Amino acid sequence: HLNSPVLTTQLVRRYADAAPEGK
Repeated sequence: HLNSPVLTTQLVRRYADAAPEGK
């Protein structure tokens, strides 16, 4: 997973979008 920083960023973005608290 550390090999794919882009994938991690996308996952974090999706997690933040799914979590209203992230905004």
